[in-house]
Order: sequence, then structure tokens, then C-alpha cells
Amino acid sequence: MTEAIVRSDLKELPDLYDRRLKACKKLESAETKILKLATKAIAKSEKKKKDMPASDAESDRGEIARFVPTKKRPSHKLGFLGLFGKKVDTIEWAREEIADTTKQIDHEREILHGDNKEYAPQSAAFIQFHTQMAAHMFSQSLAHHAPLRMSARYLEVDQEDVIWE
Repeated sequence: MTEAIVRSDLKELPDLYDRRLKACKKLESAETKILKLATKAIAKSEKKKKDMPASDAESDRGEIARFVPTKKRPSHKLGFLGLFGKKVDTIEWAREEIADTTKQIDHEREILHGDNKEYAPQSAAFIQFHTQMAAHMFSQSLAHHAPLRMSARYLEVDQEDVIWE
């Protein structure tokens, strides 16, 4: 019974993870775009200042807002396919989305792992073999890193139990 509950809880975690990953990619793209815009604007202003005596051009580099107006900042719409809905600043939205999804993922993991020792996070690896016979031979070749001990093995894991992403 508890296994069914855990499986249903795990189904939501990949979606949250995908949302966070999508927001991270959007943030990276938007920050790259705004840095390119700022670099062009700084180069343009330095060209104008070339004839003038040395100024605080180096200190200007840290102030992106000074060189990139609000209208030119990366933005997108929240609706269907980015065509409809509220228009938001991509950088601000992505930062909020990453923070929100991270909190949700941490909360879900806490619920999942909480006091339940049976489902505590552990190190694991998936090794694929070309044949079932090769998998069985491998599992028998190494039982544990310490002599005279055995460790748990799961050879035929159901595909529904694996989060493939």
C-alpha cells in the first residue's frame, strides 16, 4: 500500500524538476541576451568617450540597467505557446520560478523521505546489459565490497519504477 503512495508522489517530482530546468534555461538565455545588449551599449558609449578624458567606464560595466532600458530587457508571455497571456520580464520571472519550484521539490522530498527510513535517499546506479544472462552473471560476481557480506540487488526493475529523465 505504501509503495503505491510513494509511486504517485514520485510522479509529480519529475514535472517540478522539468519546470525548474525550463526556468533555468530561460534565465540563462535571458541573461546572455541582456549581457550582449549591455556590452554593445558599453562599447558604443566608450567609443563616444574616446575623445574625452578618462572616466569611470569600468564602474559603468556593473550597471546593466543603466545601459539596457526596461523596454529592451528580455520578456515573454505566460500563456499558450508564449502567444497569449501576461507579458513578464523573463529574468525576474525565471528567478521566481526557480525559487518556487525548488521549494516545492524540497517539500515533496521531505514528505517522501521524512521519517520513513525505507525510502531514504541512497546512492544508486543503473547498469544496462545486452542480455539478461549477463546481468545475472554480473550480480553474482560482486556481492559486496567487504568480504562475507551481501547487499540488496534488484535485477528486474519494472520500467514504471524508473524516472527516465
